[in-house]
Amino acid sequence: MSELLFCHAPIAALPYYIEELGINIYSMEELCYFIAGNVFLLDDSFMNEELCTWIEKQMGAYKLAENLRNVIHAGRRLSVFVDLILEDTCYYSKAEIDNIVSVLEQLEQKTGFECSKMRADQLMEKENEILSTDKALWEKVFMASNKDNPMIEDGTNYGDFLLKTIEGAKDQFTDEEYKKLVAGAEQIKEIEGKLTILEQKYPECANAPSNGDSVPADSNGVISNGGGATSFPSFDGKDLDGNDIKSSDFFKSNNVTVVNYWFSTCKPCVGELPELEALNKKLAEKGGQVVGINTFTIDGDKTAISEAKDILSKKGVTYKNIWFDSNSDAGKFTSGIFSSPTTYVVDKNGNIVGEPIVGAITEKNQAKTLEKLIDQALQVK
Repeated sequence: MSELLFCHAPIAALPYYIEELGINIYSMEELCYFIAGNVFLLDDSFMNEELCTWIEKQMGAYKLAENLRNVIHAGRRLSVFVDLILEDTCYYSKAEIDNIVSVLEQLEQKTGFECSKMRADQLMEKENEILSTDKALWEKVFMASNKDNPMIEDGTNYGDFLLKTIEGAKDQFTDEEYKKLVAGAEQIKEIEGKLTILEQKYPECANAPSNGDSVPADSNGVISNGGGATSFPSFDGKDLDGNDIKSSDFFKSNNVTVVNYWFSTCKPCVGELPELEALNKKLAEKGGQVVGINTFTIDGDKTAISEAKDILSKKGVTYKNIWFDSNSDAGKFTSGIFSSPTTYVVDKNGNIVGEPIVGAITEKNQAKTLEKLIDQALQVK
């Protein structure tokens, strides 16, 4: 358990063990705390004879155990089972219990696929809330991650990756900032563990587009077109296979170009790559395309290019990714981008349309904003 609980009910001589999370439960209060903190992970397997026996013999709650068995034998829903436990223990207020039960009732109305997606989306929403709080501070963490760090797709828990990065850059933070970041990373580590369990239980959940919230779309402070046309900075660069790419030719060959800034150790960046690939296929039908710029690959860093190509391959990305010199106009512009991912829409004349989208495009409002900007770009003659 992550918090100290003052239990007034009996303490079990033998704990109830929840194998999926490796947690021992010693009291009814701890059981209620577990339910509230993991409501999106609960399924019908939580209603079992072993739990009823533990409640009966270790907690001495004979009547509750009997009622819970009746729920199981009658084939009633998980929300009823959980409601009995919460109401009997009185650890939470009536409003809090109603909220927990309401979530379960909503899940019970979904298909298996919808249910798994809702669970994952809620967990990702919580993770994004952590990262969007003190955004500038977290950006310092992201910028501290370097090209030599293992890429986040190696199976490592993202929270562990953040903790390692924070520790390596400890001297960049005040004591208060360090404690705040470590606490946030520990929360993310716990969330990622729950997401891993979800992906194991519901494999389809890992591959479907996310509807979770992310950082709201707004200007990153680098560019404002002020109602007039602003050209995307020029460059003479290359794609990750070494083919020459010139901005003067590149943008005018497309009716619209979606430019996505990302880097290899940014989880939200890597997480939205499949959506960008799907978008690229849709844009191809309209004479447009997506282009990625991995900021680690600027100046043609071979190690960074190799790592970026590996990630792109694993994510099934086929659209072009490019790099250019840091002393080019585009390179200088890139050095002023402090939030990732950041996405720009560029019209056929090479002009930036509207404001950049800061944060993952997988969030519904972000996606709508992007769609509007693309439509606006397509109207340019």
